[in-house]
Amino acid sequence: MKVSLIIFLIGFITIAPSIYLGIKYFDGKVTDHPYESGLLYDETKKFVSDNSIELDITKQEKMGQTVNIEFTLNYSDNVSMESSDFFITRPATNQGQIPITANEIGHKKYATVFSLDNYGHYVLKAKSKISGKDILLQKGFYIN
Repeated sequence: MKVSLIIFLIGFITIAPSIYLGIKYFDGKVTDHPYESGLLYDETKKFVSDNSIELDITKQEKMGQTVNIEFTLNYSDNVSMESSDFFITRPATNQGQIPITANEIGHKKYATVFSLDNYGHYVLKAKSKISGKDILLQKGFYIN
């Protein structure tokens, strides 16, 4: 009887929080055609790797509520950059994206200034069209 009670308590203590967290954080998003989506993801990842495409933050500073970020969007000379849109988001939340305007300050170097009220972890995202392929690059950073 004691063993059954202990097993029940251990099961309850481990399963109940898992169910609670699953219900709380599952956003209901279901992907149509997951196999095809996975193949496209693998193809895009290979394209990014083969052409040395990367997003890197070179400078970040915050004065008051103004944030200044400089970053590079590197890619090999074998591909052509057609367009890029840049956004700031918070990781692991459903908050919206903050579009930012990035000015090119050099070859593949960009700078942007924007305003944020909160400190913490953020993600810089670059949605680019490179040689006809839609690429999403992201780089995390911390604002204190």
